[in-house]
Amino acid sequence: MPRTPRARPFGGRARPARRTVADGAHSAPAVRARPPVTGRVRATRRQDKRERILAAAIRAFAAAGFHATRVSDVARIAGVADGTIYLYFHSKNDLLAAVFASAMERFSARGEARLWEDDDPVHQLQRLIELHLELLGEDRDLAVVFQIDLRHSLQFLSEVSRGTLRGYLELIAGIVARGQGAERFAPDLPPLEAAKLVFGVLDELATNWVLSDRNYRLASKAPEAAAFLLRALGEGGAAGAPGARPTGPASTTSTSTGAPASGPGSGRGNES
Repeated sequence: MPRTPRARPFGGRARPARRTVADGAHSAPAVRARPPVTGRVRATRRQDKRERILAAAIRAFAAAGFHATRVSDVARIAGVADGTIYLYFHSKNDLLAAVFASAMERFSARGEARLWEDDDPVHQLQRLIELHLELLGEDRDLAVVFQIDLRHSLQFLSEVSRGTLRGYLELIAGIVARGQGAERFAPDLPPLEAAKLVFGVLDELATNWVLSDRNYRLASKAPEAAAFLLRALGEGGAAGAPGARPTGPASTTSTSTGAPASGPGSGRGNES
């Protein structure tokens, strides 16, 4: 027997069919899967965090001094947990050493191209002087760490002198030796001793800049430093020539580690 159709409510219109979850009415939006983290991405993130910690350490050491700074102070500035610091550095001394090594690597990378643009050893020495003062003068906090905080530990100075600083002195000594071979510098001063003289003058200028109340650019002292050092090295092959009396900063005394003495307590004054 045929089934009698039911009356349609709402003025004869058919009731809309109810949609079910199966029909997709209440299904959740599709979630896009995250791409897997590759080893390269993970290494990049780790390096970025390490650089952030080093930058925070420079700020903290410059503000409060190395000995007064706590690891928690560095972590707070870097925006990481205290324990995270120890995933990258064994101790606060290790962190200070890493600050020095990282800065020297940056200096070397930036100076490599400019330093060897000219084969003339006189011009190379002038560029090295400019680069040293220019790069250190770009970041006063870093200069404070270099000129003050690094000098508070004789053990650390000894380690630095045997490593990174020794390489820097040998770089300068190489320029001096080439200049002596080309008869541009006087031959009577051993190249490594000449390198210590050059570094000592630049180190003195940087320390004076850090301690001075005057507002001036450290790089502005480069021409004076270059003129004094070229006279001291006997540019033209005649050290101590008439009229070559030094008028710039006095040469510094080398420590037993080979690094020029500097910083508070070394007997140096500041430019006022």
